[in-house]
Amino acid sequence: MGYLLKFGYASKNNVTKSDNSTGVNLLSEDAFQEAIADFQRFVGIPETGTLDSVTKEFMVKPRCGNMDRSQHSNANELLRKKRFAHFSSKWQMKKITYRISKYPAKYLRKTHEVDRQIARALAHWSQVVPIEFIPKKTGRVHIDIRFARGDHGDGDTFDGPGGTLAHAFEPAGKGTTHFDDAEQWVINSKYGIDILQVAVHEFGHALGLRHSEVRSAVMAPVYKFKQNFKLHADDVRGLQALYGVKGADENNPKTRSNSEQAEGKEDEADNTSKNKNDKTQLVDLCKDASIDTMTMTPDDKAYVFKGKHYWMVDDEGIVKGTMGEISRDWSGLPNDLDAAFNWHNGKIYFFKGEKFWRFSPNKTRDSGYPRRISDGFPGIPNNVDAAFVWSNGKTYFFKGDKFWMYDYKEEPSVGEQYPRSIDLWEGLPASGIDSAFKWKDGLSYFVKGTEYYRFDDKEAAVISSADPPYPRPNAEWWFGCKNQHDGPEQLVEGEDTNDNPLELIDDSTGDHLNLTDKDFQTVAIKTTSLSKTANKNSTMGNRVHKLLEAETRKDPNTQMPTTTATTTDLTDQISKDIREPRGKSHIDKDTLEPTTSTNGANSRSSSSSLKEVV
Repeated sequence: MGYLLKFGYASKNNVTKSDNSTGVNLLSEDAFQEAIADFQRFVGIPETGTLDSVTKEFMVKPRCGNMDRSQHSNANELLRKKRFAHFSSKWQMKKITYRISKYPAKYLRKTHEVDRQIARALAHWSQVVPIEFIPKKTGRVHIDIRFARGDHGDGDTFDGPGGTLAHAFEPAGKGTTHFDDAEQWVINSKYGIDILQVAVHEFGHALGLRHSEVRSAVMAPVYKFKQNFKLHADDVRGLQALYGVKGADENNPKTRSNSEQAEGKEDEADNTSKNKNDKTQLVDLCKDASIDTMTMTPDDKAYVFKGKHYWMVDDEGIVKGTMGEISRDWSGLPNDLDAAFNWHNGKIYFFKGEKFWRFSPNKTRDSGYPRRISDGFPGIPNNVDAAFVWSNGKTYFFKGDKFWMYDYKEEPSVGEQYPRSIDLWEGLPASGIDSAFKWKDGLSYFVKGTEYYRFDDKEAAVISSADPPYPRPNAEWWFGCKNQHDGPEQLVEGEDTNDNPLELIDDSTGDHLNLTDKDFQTVAIKTTSLSKTANKNSTMGNRVHKLLEAETRKDPNTQMPTTTATTTDLTDQISKDIREPRGKSHIDKDTLEPTTSTNGANSRSSSSSLKEVV
């Protein structure tokens, strides 16, 4: 059952407790048969709905650690024709930087061999889409690559030899790619795990591809060494659907991918005013990416509000044609909002000055609103800066350098210890938060000015080991604005512009190769120049070593594309002890409510029923 849960074929919602004293969690018979049949269908073996010998054999084969089925898979996805599948994000730039920040400790200990195989793996993809991969020795990069063992800090523990070989983030998760260092990594051999073939698969995830149901495709989840390894037509179609065909004329429909042509037809169907609005929205938010507030709705839509306008946002940025005027589409809602959040009752709340408004997801204002904040949310000040519902189900309001926790289940709803200092939210700006919200990945995000911070609810701190670090620019990462400095160059700080020339080496002989493929020459490198340069100077070497050891966290909830975590897992995680800034008050591990170390008693009594706050 663990396998079915781990890779998305079964949901924890279908798990029931065993009647015996073992306490083992079980799937119902129907749910188990359905999950088994789905797995069999996905990997291309006879669909029996029973755990037969062939199915067991496939379940123990080495494979990618990414999920096969999304936690949000629907009936259409489960019944779709066998083919490639996409995540909900892709890279917005054509030049993507990468670095191997941690090399294998046991196998393939020659770093230049690893570098060359990684470069070759990336070249498989750059040969079919208009993307260039650029290795960087220092500074920020788009894709961080590392070899690690066991629990390596991203919530998706490696299991040793066999089983899970590697996993990778989709572009929205920065494309970080991890390989299990316990595996016997080899080059062009069936005796061990071929690093090139696994790397090509994982970089497919990092570029936005999910697992394919085509058994012979590179993006199929189960590993099998192929003597004449190359991309399958399904893999090529999948990536070209995201990025287009390499060398294609973007203005010539005959050279564009089918998906791009379909999108073009949809764009042509839009009316002139909508296209004009699209252009205006991109200019506005790309020139000044500050916002008033941003919030998710109960139906998983996300809206950005600024001045008198609003936009819808998805994983790829501003949704075309969605810019509108607040006064026109949100009846009675004022411009220049202070804060907004989606509450437990399925309603959306907006705040401005001393009042708040309540709306249904269809943008209909509920009768009796606006109301005074002091009446609906007693204990919360007027003119708040931001507000959101955190992972513990409690609502947090921010103003200046203070915050308040509001719990509708308690009486009073705001404890005597509030307001508290924002310093308790480790890593956030000391004051002036513009917006706070939870995204589809289950993580919390805070916006100040034109930048945002990604907050790890489990650690109660801004993710400090991300690369690029936080804060990051709203324009590029949230609104899909094109980089104004030629893509990845904007992400690189303090890089050496005098990069050594690239050099290609034959794996078996060590001879230099004279290859003409431009893409391969761009990414295939001899890394003695990378490693030796850092070692020439001990100070520089130590600095580079620290940079290479930085590790990016994964999404603790969906962790798509690699996670096995669920909402239940996240709830369990946030109930544990979490960090606090040195010399500050601590956060209660049960309530996640900051309390003083001298008086941990809760001064409020629990309400037996939901209080009608609003």
